[in-house]
Amino acid sequence: MEYKFSFELRVRFSETDAQQIVHNSKYLTYFEIGRVEYLRHLGVPYQQFRDKGYDFVLVVSHVEYKSPAVFDQLLRLQVRVEWLKRSSFQFNYTLADATKDFIVAEGYTIHATVDRTTLKPCHFPEDLCALVEKFEERPLRINS
Repeated sequence: MEYKFSFELRVRFSETDAQQIVHNSKYLTYFEIGRVEYLRHLGVPYQQFRDKGYDFVLVVSHVEYKSPAVFDQLLRLQVRVEWLKRSSFQFNYTLADATKDFIVAEGYTIHATVDRTTLKPCHFPEDLCALVEKFEERPLRINS
């Protein structure tokens, strides 16, 4: 499926391990950066939802490592929302070398929408749902 949003990032030295490749934990950081940038691209910074009393908590993360990334490598991270349920949603990611176009890693994360104060599940914001579906140019809501 096509990705409508992507951006580039460069591997910093501090993200590499003793083998001089990106440490496996850093891929989840890249995915987090991707989620925040995706929302910013839609014109709704993440803090805006927190200010409205929502938060999104990570409940599942999955990464498949395809090829090592190394210091100073330019990467392209593609991000999309895969589906939306009443109070949960999934982001998908493809991380590739930006110049040679080979895949470095793929993955997904699943999040729950919660009340920022109580951390209890709540409905995914309808205005964000409509905005994401318009941007992705496809229906995303599934029943559950």
